Amino acid sequence: MHKKIAVLFVMFVLFLSGCASRAAFNYKTGDIVNANIKLPLKVAVLPFDDKRGENSTNAVLLYLIPLMPFGPIEYDRPETASMFMTHPGYNFRPSEDIAKAAVAELKQNRFFDEVFFSNREKEPGIDLIMTGEIHETSYKGKMITYGLSIEGPLLWFIGLPASYVNNSVEFSMELKRTSDGMIMWKHDVKKEWSKTCGLYYDWSAEFDGYPLIIRDGLVEGMKDLSKEIAEKGPEAFRSVGLVKK
Repeated sequence: MHKKIAVLFVMFVLFLSGCASRAAFNYKTGDIVNANIKLPLKVAVLPFDDKRGENSTNAVLLYLIPLMPFGPIEYDRPETASMFMTHPGYNFRPSEDIAKAAVAELKQNRFFDEVFFSNREKEPGIDLIMTGEIHETSYKGKMITYGLSIEGPLLWFIGLPASYVNNSVEFSMELKRTSDGMIMWKHDVKKEWSKTCGLYYDWSAEFDGYPLIIRDGLVEGMKDLSKEIAEKGPEAFRSVGLVKK
């Protein structure tokens, strides 16, 4: 009887995962860190180059093997995958989404007169260009069944964890003058986030780490940029011949 209930429950969970709506990347800006610095410059932020790996491993059904404590999932590119712990997919465009997050942080900190996202490196009147490389946006998940095979999920009902998820992000970015290509500022972000989820807590939180990691990394970058401008002086960031003194 218990096995029949367990089988029906697992089928129900997998059915919900397949029918649930896709999760979506949702970015909210962090704290303003600019200390009254504003340069009369125009900045274009280009889509970041994608340098991520191609691993896509879904072995969640390994949990069916007796004594196997979990079924693992690993994706280097979560936006291309079609099965996670509680969602069928994730709407995420890292090359654009991370670049646009950088635009949002630069705009709210008001370092420059104008900041915008662009697909073109050659824009008229641009003083600075921001580029970036994305090295990692990995997703790792484990469906926890405590080595009990098909009956393991019954323990979720009494509050034991149902899954463990990990989001990992690594990217770099730099700001260079258009007049001579000199790099005026660069910043690297490499962070991880993890969460243990259960039926009654954090059930759908498996992608929450991505915007949080990116936000925290960009805020650190804005602090560093503010320091760079103060140390190098505003004139160092000017593109000679494009900005009037």
